[in-house]
Amino acid sequence: MLVERLVTDTRAMNETPNLQALRARYALRAVDAWPSARRTAAVQRVQVLPVELRTQGLVVTLAMLMKDHAALAEDIARWLLEEAPYRPLAGVARDSTGGLAATLLRACVGADRGSFLAAQTEAVALVEHMKRFAAALPIDAPGDAP
Repeated sequence: MLVERLVTDTRAMNETPNLQALRARYALRAVDAWPSARRTAAVQRVQVLPVELRTQGLVVTLAMLMKDHAALAEDIARWLLEEAPYRPLAGVARDSTGGLAATLLRACVGADRGSFLAAQTEAVALVEHMKRFAAALPIDAPGDAP
């Protein structure tokens, strides 16, 4: 009986999508979608994001990204609010005026400490993947028009 349960549990674990793999897949799609005109600036910006998130926090980093690199802020917000299998800030009403990044910013400000720290930890994990892919992919992506 115990062996059957372990085998069943092992099969279930192998069939469940791995969070790291899902995060990596999303990060690759996001980085690959950066237009070539802004790719160099985005690659440079994403290289410092993990440290920035750890030192300044998600709220400050997100606010600065919304000003300088809105698409990158939207990528992070989309993962945290819509795409990630575990969403610590789930149930937030979408802000119709400022996009997903503004919604995430408001959600972070109003969240309890545990939910906020979980979202910040997930954001760091996501941008670590984005950083790796940005460094590995060519600046001029094959599908981009100059």
